[in-house]
Amino acid sequence: MHKNEINKCLNNPFSLKLLDEHYKSTKEIEKRDGFQSGKNNYQLLSEKEKYNSRIFRLECDLITTIDKIEFIKVFLIRIPYKKYLWKNSIDELSYIQYHLEILYHKVHTVLDVMKLLINEVYSLGITERDCSWKRLKAKVGDQIEAMTVINQYYEEFKNILENRHLNSHQGYFQDKKMDDIDFFTGYGLLKLYNNAGLEPDEEMKKRISKFYIDFKLKHFRNDKLQFIGNIQKSIYGYLTRFFLSLNEEYNKKLNSL
Repeated sequence: MHKNEINKCLNNPFSLKLLDEHYKSTKEIEKRDGFQSGKNNYQLLSEKEKYNSRIFRLECDLITTIDKIEFIKVFLIRIPYKKYLWKNSIDELSYIQYHLEILYHKVHTVLDVMKLLINEVYSLGITERDCSWKRLKAKVGDQIEAMTVINQYYEEFKNILENRHLNSHQGYFQDKKMDDIDFFTGYGLLKLYNNAGLEPDEEMKKRISKFYIDFKLKHFRNDKLQFIGNIQKSIYGYLTRFFLSLNEEYNKKLNSL
């Protein structure tokens, strides 16, 4: 499903022309004086080819980031080596939390790369470090479709983006459902015993239902898989619109070089 959706996103005039120009330059550069196989031959590219190359690299970065979100889903669908993870103090909730933190960062990265693509397609000359919404708006305004798309993206994922910031700078992560499993099923106690290298006594084993814990963990994991799937669906929609929005300016710049 993921590959089909990505292919749909890339089946647009902008991405197809970008790929075609990249392919042509790859073939042409091999014929030029000074070409060295296996070396960086960027200096041999024309200005037109360099322009295309910068944009092609960013589109590849964007697709790679989307792929990583799919990887997160794969990691959560079936958690491998549970006994080994548990032995090393990595419980199932911690495993899920770790991958959700990665998800938050990838959602943020998609936004960052879309900004960089606007910067390159419009040849704005903003450094990667300074390529913010504010600087883009000062250069191209906020009425062009590409800016509309990233603004809508930001508004939809605002909570995730804010949580990513808190997680990066303050180590913050909070999930009520996760906390409820920890505090109200006995799972947190089992983790404390395990992390201390202790075996729960028989009385505690009787009071804690492993069946109930497994039931809650399964539902929690399924909820997060659905959450990720919904995020992916939205991102595919934004990307389809975003790539289309760049096509006119891209062709104009390409033809002027």
